[in-house]
Amino acid sequence: MISENKKITFAITFVLVFTISMLIAYEKIVDPSHANDRKREQNLLLNNHMTSQDFFSSDFSDANVVFLIGSSHLGSANVTSINQLVFSETKNSDSPITVYNLAAFGDYPTKRAESMENIISTSPKVIFYQISYRDFQFPYKENKDIIPINFKELIFSKIFSIFINHIPVNPQELLFSVLRPIQDSISPTLEESLITNAKTPFYHYTKFKIKTQEELKSELSPVTEWNNAEIANENYRALKKIIEDAKKSNIKIVIFTSPLHEYYLETLSQKQKKDFSRILNNLEVEYDLKIYNFEDRYHDLDLWGNISHISYHKNVTIYNEDIAKMIIEET
Repeated sequence: MISENKKITFAITFVLVFTISMLIAYEKIVDPSHANDRKREQNLLLNNHMTSQDFFSSDFSDANVVFLIGSSHLGSANVTSINQLVFSETKNSDSPITVYNLAAFGDYPTKRAESMENIISTSPKVIFYQISYRDFQFPYKENKDIIPINFKELIFSKIFSIFINHIPVNPQELLFSVLRPIQDSISPTLEESLITNAKTPFYHYTKFKIKTQEELKSELSPVTEWNNAEIANENYRALKKIIEDAKKSNIKIVIFTSPLHEYYLETLSQKQKKDFSRILNNLEVEYDLKIYNFEDRYHDLDLWGNISHISYHKNVTIYNEDIAKMIIEET
């Protein structure tokens, strides 16, 4: 019995030392202070995919083109599936529609405005612009598109629950019960290979699984700070210019909102929701726009990669179907 207790004591001590070591490594290796290094790696990967110049120098004259534009919230829309759905409804027309998903990591209206000249030059039939709260933070503040794993909370909450509920008789069980959720949380982010799609030229994919409600609940909430509700915000002005430039070129533009998980929506104040609603209403009235609200359409469904991104998974079909329906209605 004494020997067994010693084993358990040793296992507990080892886990605590290991945990502290992991946290130190996390601060030095995975901490957001090294974001520039990760961004450079990401840029190298994207440079091997397709550049803006490559894409917009393509010949679109014989195509009836529709562009989806937005941030990584839009990236999970499977343009292959969307094109198949749209084609099945428009194949008998003289000029079938071809849909391109121009989602970009870290996109905001101020950034998107810089590429509008190229977008307009291709004369798309319709531009569908997906926006969300993240596009209108007051004051403007960089927000991470991919929500970071909260390792500290994950590790300590797991250890705490073990000590509160039970201490395993088998020391190996104690160790694996701590390490397993950490491995599961890291693996979909760091180990998956990249996937590219010619009709999603500025975005790459990883095969994220569909997370459980418990996994989603443990995620770090995104930072959305609205300290100043003035809608004369730089991104609001940029969005208005995007709309005006499209209209001047006789290109139809439609706004639709990003779908968000209920855990994300719960982090927003009523004032934030009212401010965002006011932005949408003002745009709708001023520019006679059609606005589709996807915000809480799937908030409680099992199709999420994280609390602000629907999973790019073959079993997720309803999101693609709804986007295809929207395109068919507006073209």
